[in-house]
Amino acid sequence: GTRVEGSVLVISLRLNINLTSQTIDEAVGKRHKVVSGMCDDLLLEVKNSTKGEAWSAVYKQMNDDGKLKLEINDHAQRQLAEIKARGAQEFNIDKVLLDEMQKALSVGSGIRLQRAAVLDQAANAMEDSPALAQASRSLAVTWRQDESVEQDVTLKFKTDVPPNGEMWLPIVLGFQPRADGALEVSPVEQYTTKRSDKAATALSTYACREQIKDHTLAAIDGDRDLARKRRQLQAAWKEGTDLSVRLTVGRDHTTEEALENFKEVALTATSGEVEVVARRLMRFLDVNPGLELLEELNCRGWGLSDEAGAAIARALS
Repeated sequence: GTRVEGSVLVISLRLNINLTSQTIDEAVGKRHKVVSGMCDDLLLEVKNSTKGEAWSAVYKQMNDDGKLKLEINDHAQRQLAEIKARGAQEFNIDKVLLDEMQKALSVGSGIRLQRAAVLDQAANAMEDSPALAQASRSLAVTWRQDESVEQDVTLKFKTDVPPNGEMWLPIVLGFQPRADGALEVSPVEQYTTKRSDKAATALSTYACREQIKDHTLAAIDGDRDLARKRRQLQAAWKEGTDLSVRLTVGRDHTTEEALENFKEVALTATSGEVEVVARRLMRFLDVNPGLELLEELNCRGWGLSDEAGAAIARALS
């Protein structure tokens, strides 16, 4: 109702407030909250993985006193923190949500599956421990042979596109971003010249002749730190010149290729090395129960020694 008090009109109102509904900020940040919670869970998973038997066998093989584990955990924490730090509103874009979730999952799976890239990243952060860094890189080379097939491609690329942003180099070279953050060969990728012409990249032309359409970028001129290499090439960019680089592209092994690679290790390596590689192979092939793998290897007539067989059995137990 209303009433007049002197020269003032008084209007009586009753407010109804729903205290159970989300605030605007809560509604906008709902997806961000989901992703943040997932990142927190993945960080716990990473810490459990690096304390598990598979990684413990690696520490023992490298005579590590805990520094490698610390660097792996720290790197994972930084990667997940970067995802959480994105603005809440950004996650309301479907592509951003899916891409960031995939990146987060890749952090966890890379450590769980003991991918070679994890050792490379740790080695880059351990320059104050050169012996351990070198041991990590050496083991990463072995792991990479277990998990992927790589080939080098040396090509010339047009550089009349001025450096601009993180995607400048991949687009000029002929790659496109994948949901997990990797850069895959794009056979149809084009870039725009200063004259606004569309030109096929040298890599896309090469990919039409070679079976590399499912490959991802692994290294540039032998450098696997792609962000560092991008900065170097951006600094060296000169208008009107061609850029000659050696690209290393690769793809994951098939199951058969993975088993054949493991054969050489099982027949020649020490039992400790066999056990480490067997644990990785089990995860790569997602074998369950693991003892089926040992039966499969014996059925292939590899002639495994008792020591190698025992090492594989320990890894799969």
